[in-house]
Amino acid sequence: MKKRWMLIVVMITAISALFVFGCKDETELPTPFELLNDYLTASGMDLGTLLTDWIIAPDVLHDSRTDYYVMDIRTSDKDGNGITDYYDGHVPGAVFSSLGSIVTDAQAANPSDPIVVVCYTGQSAGHAVMALRLSGFENAMVLKWGMSGWHSDFDLWTGNTAQLDHASWIAPPGEIVAAETFNYPTINTDLTSGAAILAERVNAMLAGNFQGIMPIDVLDNTTDYFINNYWGEADVTTYGNINGAFRIKPLVLSNLDPSGTVVTYCWTGQTSSMITAYLTILGYEAKSLKFGSNGMIYDNLPADGHKWSASMDYDYDTSDPTLHILTTYMNENSMTIDDLFTGWIIGPDSLVQVLDDNYVMDIRTSDKDDNGTIDYYDGHVPGSVFSSLGTIVDDAVAADKPIVVVCYTGQSAGHAVMALRLSGYPDARVLKWGMSGWHSDFDLWTGNCAQFDHANWGPAPGDIAANQNFNPPMIDSDTTDGATLLAERVSYMLENGFQGVPGLDVLDAPTDYFINNYWAEADVITYGNIQGAYRIKPLVLDNLNASETVVTYCWTGQTSSMMTAYLTILGYNATSLKFGVNGIIYDDLTGHKWVASMDYDYDISNP
Repeated sequence: MKKRWMLIVVMITAISALFVFGCKDETELPTPFELLNDYLTASGMDLGTLLTDWIIAPDVLHDSRTDYYVMDIRTSDKDGNGITDYYDGHVPGAVFSSLGSIVTDAQAANPSDPIVVVCYTGQSAGHAVMALRLSGFENAMVLKWGMSGWHSDFDLWTGNTAQLDHASWIAPPGEIVAAETFNYPTINTDLTSGAAILAERVNAMLAGNFQGIMPIDVLDNTTDYFINNYWGEADVTTYGNINGAFRIKPLVLSNLDPSGTVVTYCWTGQTSSMITAYLTILGYEAKSLKFGSNGMIYDNLPADGHKWSASMDYDYDTSDPTLHILTTYMNENSMTIDDLFTGWIIGPDSLVQVLDDNYVMDIRTSDKDDNGTIDYYDGHVPGSVFSSLGTIVDDAVAADKPIVVVCYTGQSAGHAVMALRLSGYPDARVLKWGMSGWHSDFDLWTGNCAQFDHANWGPAPGDIAANQNFNPPMIDSDTTDGATLLAERVSYMLENGFQGVPGLDVLDAPTDYFINNYWAEADVITYGNIQGAYRIKPLVLDNLNASETVVTYCWTGQTSSMMTAYLTILGYNATSLKFGVNGIIYDDLTGHKWVASMDYDYDISNP
């Protein structure tokens, strides 16, 4: 019996050993932190690389302004005047953004133009630039000193410099705590790829807003923080340091304590903002000491060093916040340019098959054939009701089906459909080619197709002007409610009627207009373009010059009519090139081309 028991013990021991050693052979999965950190290193996004050429002085930006895409993230109202600070004044050509939306908004930048981010003091911009650099915009930069450095009207630096002479500041030569080794932080995620974790962590950092702390809060409670003096050793010897601070430069992650709040301080709070954003993304609880040593030992710093002195007082632009109110409301209510241009047109051959399922509104109010009868009564799509461009929104309340708007050629109907889509009728559509496409008795297309062979049409492969950034338009309104403002602007657009210009007028005087070729790049290469034209597709409002008449041209004048109505509502002086390139290079076209009417039946009404 005893032998049997000993045998059982030996077998259990052997099995246990096999299990233990077998487990040791298995490879442990990397932690999310390790996945992220390894990915950053392998992708050339280590901190040393990220802190290379990351900041630009205001004088450098001023002297080469058009070489950069400037984004302003000042979304507060620091002076309490009821206007977001960006609109009070910004670097000329700067576009409005926010820390939370900076990565998304940056998609509008020309890939060849480095991005410069402007904030109040150059500090919160560090979080934005770190996010951008980790999201594919490797040349993004902070405007040094922020808008405070651009003009004294926005100076938030002078009032935040200080000589605190605090007991927790150790005088030169300083006394730095010896570096220690700690574990790495834990990142909570279910993702298993470095790239995916990075994107998630960048979003989390931006959603958490700027993480900063005032110097006095740290000096009064030094033991509450893990403090890193991000200076050279010689600088500590010269100026001293916060009591209990480490000096971890270059940054070694294993020397940071993930169980505490890591406060990094530098000279101005600008470098430490970049580092704080980086550490937050890696899973640390991190904060940047605001205004750096300028906010603690300002008088001790040399004038030619890392010290705030004065604003440059460069010119700045002001903008109307009304446009921001309007576009924000539209974007929040599914009225983006993509929303508005989805399913906006229907061909006559399609409409004739589903006529009973649509509410057709005819806005032909003229007497084009001079027979003394309004053209609608001469003949219209069966079952259609009479309306006008000016009354289309009011008349649409009677609709009990999706709306289709009919005009002469499909062009002025674009203005009407844009108004309807912005007024609660998101399914409204243009009848392609208008009544001209329905029956040849009303054909106004054939006589307007032309091959001009004009000297101001640049032949293939075209020569498109490089896109630039411009100031936004001003909207004359005291309205501050988005919905009310939109209704006001839609009414304004309708009251002013269809805005169109003949192709020959533009060809004869292209410099009188800001011309946008609303084509794909391949189409320009195939057909050429009007001399001096830009190609802004997808539409980027910052690339439109609000001080000029914006002429949009497309294939037929139908898309450009929709676009013109949209721009007019946003405050631009806009017009649509009538009949598009069908009216300029008709013979050259192989598609998007007027052919013939369908000659469907139409109704005649007694006027």
